[in-house]
Amino acid sequence: MNSASTSQQVDTVLKHIKDLLSSGRLEPGERLPAERRLAAQLNVSRAHVRTAFQKLEFYGIAKTFPQSGTVVAQEKMQVLNSMIIDALKIDRYDFSSLVDVRILLEIEAVKLCARNRTEEDLTNIEAALTECESFFNTEERVNKDFAYHQAVAQGGHNPVIASLDYGDTPAEKTVIRASADFGALLLNGLLDGVEIKSATMDREATDRLALGILQASRRRVTKTEFVSCPGCGRTMFDLQETVARVKAATSMYPGLKIAVMGCIVNGPGEMADADYGYVGAGVGNVSLYRGKELVEKNIPSSDAVDRLIALMRADGRID
Repeated sequence: MNSASTSQQVDTVLKHIKDLLSSGRLEPGERLPAERRLAAQLNVSRAHVRTAFQKLEFYGIAKTFPQSGTVVAQEKMQVLNSMIIDALKIDRYDFSSLVDVRILLEIEAVKLCARNRTEEDLTNIEAALTECESFFNTEERVNKDFAYHQAVAQGGHNPVIASLDYGDTPAEKTVIRASADFGALLLNGLLDGVEIKSATMDREATDRLALGILQASRRRVTKTEFVSCPGCGRTMFDLQETVARVKAATSMYPGLKIAVMGCIVNGPGEMADADYGYVGAGVGNVSLYRGKELVEKNIPSSDAVDRLIALMRADGRID
């Protein structure tokens, strides 16, 4: 099947999901229909459905959770519709262009490193490459690959701040485009900072967006980070309300990553590298984690947020 036909099939899936959202048959926070069912319903292959889901995740419209499926982002319906329209406009051509630019930048980064690197840089690069090769077939592959690219970029000793002006582009589209434009370059260590200009967003909004992109790429941490599962039948409390309470109590502690999970089944595994975990343990009960370590088990949910604050304070993570 040629690339044009493949693109049309993927667009068929995206348009169907847009229709589901517009009609209210699919709501933010709900799981997308199963790949097999969508493929049969739309007369496309499962590969086309999978590619459409990946495109939705790339643009932040959906998120995939291990063992939980792909879930629609918790955004306003108007924003989601606009984001899907943007995704439909981005063709394979644009992705190839992005790859071409990345290749050019990465080659130049290697040249710069070859000219400016120190013996310490060379040692760090070799160590990062060894780890990248050792962990190639594991879940740590992406992290190790990032560490290797970062070591090469740091060897160039040339901090760069990039600036892009998005003009009259609507605010929600600016968020998507800036994240795509800067994200890969920051993750590969080719930039140290970003400046975003926009005629549709005030300075406070563009600064907030820039700081969010820097934090997501782990270049600069300026706020507390929260992780949450989508919730399911095993969740025995109001997940959204609980996340709001945890945020209200802990959002003033930059540098911390806190996970709020619905149950013990998938919760600890989906917390990733969170510093602390708030995990449902049954009706009215919660367990608290420090990293992957279970610290307090089956405590009343009414006391859980205060106990979480006390735990962080006892660990010296907050005042």
